Amino acid sequence: MGSVFVIYIKTHSIIASILVGQSPSSVSFTPNGKIAYVTNLNNSVTIIDVPTHFVIVDGSTSVIDTKAHSVIANVQVGTAPLNNANTPDGKLVFVTNSGNNSVSVIDTKTHSVIATIQVDLPPGFVVFTPDGKLAYVTASPPF
Repeated sequence: MGSVFVIYIKTHSIIASILVGQSPSSVSFTPNGKIAYVTNLNNSVTIIDVPTHFVIVDGSTSVIDTKAHSVIANVQVGTAPLNNANTPDGKLVFVTNSGNNSVSVIDTKTHSVIATIQVDLPPGFVVFTPDGKLAYVTASPPF
């Protein structure tokens, strides 16, 4: 098991420690900030209720209905998916795949991979410019 630590910015102190899946690698939030999704390296996603810091669901890597907290689709991406991020308009999700040096681009409407982008090194995190026109992907050689 791994943990997610919630840090209060004003006091620089940990206010919660939440047990999640094995080797958590990234956290993303619903647009309203009430639900957090933690991707874990054991191919699972932990869903956290942000106001209470309670785990709602810990299941397989999938497309999850945020209202019903249920899996509605499974999308095959590259090897060892590590991190994901939605474009600012919410139409696409980019998934970094550290096992085969690629980034999968998923259409959120169809739940299908529409592109796979090969990179030179194992990718880590992905973030978008505010206008959504560019994605920045970190990458580094394996340890």
